[in-house]
Amino acid sequence: MANDTLAHKRLTSYLNLVNAVLLVVTAVVYFIEASAAKTFSSTVLALIVVAAALAVVFALVPGKASDAANLVAVPCIAAALAQFLINSINTIADAVSGTTMFGSTGGIGYIVLVAGLLAAAMIIEIVSCFMSREAK
Repeated sequence: MANDTLAHKRLTSYLNLVNAVLLVVTAVVYFIEASAAKTFSSTVLALIVVAAALAVVFALVPGKASDAANLVAVPCIAAALAQFLINSINTIADAVSGTTMFGSTGGIGYIVLVAGLLAAAMIIEIVSCFMSREAK
């Protein structure tokens, strides 16, 4: 089936592959930085990994059944971002107020980085949801 090879995929498949790589990088950065800051959550990591796997399934698995993977990846990324920000609220509050009132651990830098990567991944995934996967 030459039509199912990666060379014959549409732009949305490539966007999902790029997004999968971005999510894996995000997962690695999150694991390293959150572990060092003692704010690691296995839920956040699991949601990021599931979203990356769904992006790969959508990009590489042909058929109508895998179309839903693209849609399910978006709430996974959104939930990971929300849970991450909730877990980081003490550090965010301390950074905004300029104090260490809430006993934050770690810096705001990694929070901004991970939140930015997750937001970018969510935007890419949402855009790819509106793109056609098959030639018309």
